[in-house]
Amino acid sequence: MVLGFNPFKGDNLHMTKHVITNLSEIVNDPLQIPGHLEPDLADLLRGLLCKDAKNRLSLEAVANHPWVVRWNGPVR
Repeated sequence: MVLGFNPFKGDNLHMTKHVITNLSEIVNDPLQIPGHLEPDLADLLRGLLCKDAKNRLSLEAVANHPWVVRWNGPVR
């Protein structure tokens, strides 16, 4: 939602359907985070979309992440 596009979207509707049905591409292709993002947001997205569930951010970690708490403090 922050970037206005799906991180696993293809270049067109046909490719999007292909990517979604070919889970190996989602699992194996590296996540592309645009270089223009501020570092805290890029870090949050990497943590949310981490392919290894053991290393993915927990709900508590997301609620306390610097990008999330910047304006209004931690999510309760």
